[in-house]
Amino acid sequence: MTIPRALTTTVMIGLLFLALLSSKSAYSEAESNRVFVENFPETQRIAGQVVVDDPIPATRFEVFEKMLITLTGRREATRLIPGGVLNTRGFSKMDITIMGLVKGKNRQAAEVGAILIPDVPFAREAFNEEEVLLAGMEISTKVSGAKTFYFSTEPKSFRIAFPRYRIYYFNDGERAVQVQTYATLSQ
Repeated sequence: MTIPRALTTTVMIGLLFLALLSSKSAYSEAESNRVFVENFPETQRIAGQVVVDDPIPATRFEVFEKMLITLTGRREATRLIPGGVLNTRGFSKMDITIMGLVKGKNRQAAEVGAILIPDVPFAREAFNEEEVLLAGMEISTKVSGAKTFYFSTEPKSFRIAFPRYRIYYFNDGERAVQVQTYATLSQ
């Protein structure tokens, strides 16, 4: 009984194989698509000199001029004076200084400065709601007005982490001040 079964199985497999060979294939030569491969030409070679007329800038100087800063304390986040947006995209370092003029005589020393907040909603909300400075920067100086009405901060360097920062000013003195902010951005 085992021999006929093996013989039957072999015959069935052979017949199935012949049936598959004799039938037309699903992809005949007439139905197939032709493919053409085109290689790119060789790299072009430049003969002679290549000249860059102007230096490629590695720094940028930004100025925010004549900002009038009225009386507002450093801790009054909702009352800080907006000074604009500093675009820092493409740079990794910033040196910043503030120069200014007191509009009158202060009887006591005052603190004048700027806070730079990353221009992202989360950082702005944290500062406005809780007065928490997340990844921000601050620069300030004491202003007396006793000898001269002019003042300046020491230049301060910061590492840049965001493409834009919003500048807010504060002045806890008795008189308004006019400030100029200078930022040198570098790579």
